[in-house]
Amino acid sequence: MNTIMARIAAAAGTRLAIAALLLHVLAHGIGKTLVFPAAGQVQAAHGSTSIRDITGVLSRSRLVGGAFIVGLAVLLGMPPFAMFASELSISRALADAPPPPIPVQYCYRTLAHADCFTHADPDRITRYTGLYPDPLSIPVPAPVR
Repeated sequence: MNTIMARIAAAAGTRLAIAALLLHVLAHGIGKTLVFPAAGQVQAAHGSTSIRDITGVLSRSRLVGGAFIVGLAVLLGMPPFAMFASELSISRALADAPPPPIPVQYCYRTLAHADCFTHADPDRITRYTGLYPDPLSIPVPAPVR
């Protein structure tokens, strides 16, 4: 999601969009700086990465639990934090920016769709939900002569 926001802000090209982009990158870095060490401390304290085994984080360590909660709030873009302000500023910059020419819009859409498809894992869909049948198990009728 953040790469898409960065691309959109860079495409707008206004001063507000670039400033919001830099704020967005900074807030994202600060959020991950809070979450990753806290997650490592939780894993070390509980000796497991299974979510079922991890309980009572706030009662054991208020600092680690608080850092984890604040970091997640930052990464989710909750209103009092900089991620929310940067996303709001990017939206405002896009509203004020002139629209790009039609061929450029098609290029942006094509790149956005290509980005989505390169990160998609079709095995994940078929493995868990069974939406698509196995191509080798589809019966093929015999040719009529």
